[in-house]
Amino acid sequence: MQPGNYELHLFFAETGLADFISAESSGEGQRLFGVSANGSPILTAFDVVADAAGSNIADERVFRNISPAADGFLHLSFNSMRSTAMLSGIEVLPASAGKARPDRIRAGWTSSWQDSAGQEWQSDSYFLGGNALVRTTNPAQGSNSIAPDMALYASERWGHFSYAVPVAEGRYRVTLKFCEGHYGKRNTGTGGPGRRVFDVYCNGVALLRGFDIIKEAGGEGRPIDRTFSAIRPNAQGKIQLTFVPVAGMACVNGIEVVDDSK
Repeated sequence: MQPGNYELHLFFAETGLADFISAESSGEGQRLFGVSANGSPILTAFDVVADAAGSNIADERVFRNISPAADGFLHLSFNSMRSTAMLSGIEVLPASAGKARPDRIRAGWTSSWQDSAGQEWQSDSYFLGGNALVRTTNPAQGSNSIAPDMALYASERWGHFSYAVPVAEGRYRVTLKFCEGHYGKRNTGTGGPGRRVFDVYCNGVALLRGFDIIKEAGGEGRPIDRTFSAIRPNAQGKIQLTFVPVAGMACVNGIEVVDDSK
């Protein structure tokens, strides 16, 4: 590795505990191990099943401020405590010292996309539940500061769903992007304000209550962002965003998670 600062991503999925899983046991506690980077512990008594909330579920842990050792290599050690240690994949990405790489998700879309500022948005990732929708006609209307990136609003995830975005320890700024593309006079859904109302929670804490896109944006087809600062990951290293319907179905067009450290 070249000298410098990196962000380390470790990927796991517990697929080998079939004999331990039953109506009485999820398999938690059957495989425990530690992970060290250049001799420093980064995971202790790690249990993939407990971390991912189940077996056969993809799990990702992220670590910032990783640098190669004096010999130019990154040394990762996996130390078994119960059963054998395991790993599904490793990714090492360049990063600024003390900063985390951003996560930008284009909800409902199946490929990456670059916005007008040259920022990369990955395809729909880290979600559980809900439905993907890609429209042939973009519902976003009008001209405003968001206009160059209207393409973001041609797709969405809708229903009752959640996202678990893996991040390194630290503080983050989370921006949720919305545009009502179903209800309203110009769209296929009947009615307007009050037809789609939902709550959004982050790691169990309410970010939005009774959120109505049409009401807040002043009409259908109008993009609106909601940004939240000083968000920290949960004990599993995730920013867990849960979208809960109140009337109709919840939806989101884009999610941006960027470093908010001072």
